[in-house]
Amino acid sequence: VIAASSSDISGPPTLRAGIPSANPSAYIGASTAVGTPVAIALGIPLYIGLAQALMGG
Repeated sequence: VIAASSSDISGPPTLRAGIPSANPSAYIGASTAVGTPVAIALGIPLYIGLAQALMGG
């Protein structure tokens, strides 16, 4: 889940370097509003299923 949400951490500095005139509040908000729920909704069930499959549970 943490790896899936790395876009929340690395995305804003990348955009700031690539597009200096971009509005930071737009891309930081979009990154957090989209990336975090997706990481939680998909990542947690995926990792639980993977752990159960590997551990035989």
